[in-house]
Amino acid sequence: LRYALSNSLNVSAMRTLNQIGGPQPLHALLKDLGFTTLNRPARDYGLGLTIGNAEVTLAELTNGFASLARLGQYQKIRISQDPQSPSPPIIDNSSLIMAAPAAYMISHILADNSARSSAFGRRSALRLPFPCAVKTGTSSDFRDNWCIGYTAEFTVGVWVGNFDNSPMRGISGVSGAGPIFHATMLALHRDTAPTWMEQPAALTQITIDPRTGHRFIRTPAPGTPHT
Repeated sequence: LRYALSNSLNVSAMRTLNQIGGPQPLHALLKDLGFTTLNRPARDYGLGLTIGNAEVTLAELTNGFASLARLGQYQKIRISQDPQSPSPPIIDNSSLIMAAPAAYMISHILADNSARSSAFGRRSALRLPFPCAVKTGTSSDFRDNWCIGYTAEFTVGVWVGNFDNSPMRGISGVSGAGPIFHATMLALHRDTAPTWMEQPAALTQITIDPRTGHRFIRTPAPGTPHT
């Protein structure tokens, strides 16, 4: 699943959605995350909902990713041009949209540059010099693309496309929106040191042998093969 999500292998995402009951659970989650454009019943979107067959706004999509950055806590969008504007209200438990361990695991996957290297290479625009979760998307016929990601401090969403909806020439999320995302993240963290979210207490790290999937009974020494 880590490999599939990192490399945009969409069959796995659709199969997972099917296993948890079809599009309805995801449709309900997106509604809870403030998506206002999902006006049709879940069945109209089908399993394709998980790979982006519904129209959404960049602001609402970016805010959905910000909930992952806050370990599952949702806040409404607040737009301001005043950098001295009051801080958003304190989040209470009523805004907890997803479990913190789940949000952390998704974030950990999306920050794994090695996991996505098969599709994007190790030195793509998605690679930053600090931990950063990031995901791209590209529409059919290369009509538009986006790149969204986050650290503990900032969530950035970038859309690239033609306003007349004409297709671009083979420009994907990593080559179109990706470089803009990369430059923006670097600029934001020029004066703000990036940090990563704290691992929830409900999670633990283990060491496995990838040849078998079995856990090592004792933690192997550093450099042990096949760990």
